[in-house]
Amino acid sequence: MKKMNNNIDEYENIVELLKQALKFYADNDNYSVNRKVNDSIFTQIQMDSGTQARFALDRANVFINARKKIENDINHHITNNSENFLKDNLDKLTDLNNMLNT
Repeated sequence: MKKMNNNIDEYENIVELLKQALKFYADNDNYSVNRKVNDSIFTQIQMDSGTQARFALDRANVFINARKKIENDINHHITNNSENFLKDNLDKLTDLNNMLNT
């Protein structure tokens, strides 16, 4: 249960990062309120240059890719173990059949 709670917490953290980035870009003041930097005037959006959005998307992609890798590894493990289990038991049945027929 603890592992599931960690996954939920990770999803909530990513959603919160994405919400914060969206709020930043949705705020009209960030487009119109200018800030002076080195004798040039910039909006918050110009100063950010997409940094918040890229960071939030990167965190989401890291989490999504890690989840996909875990799922692929589990599926691969299950498939390999199932094939081995079937082969081992088929071999045992074949041996048993041979013993009974001799």
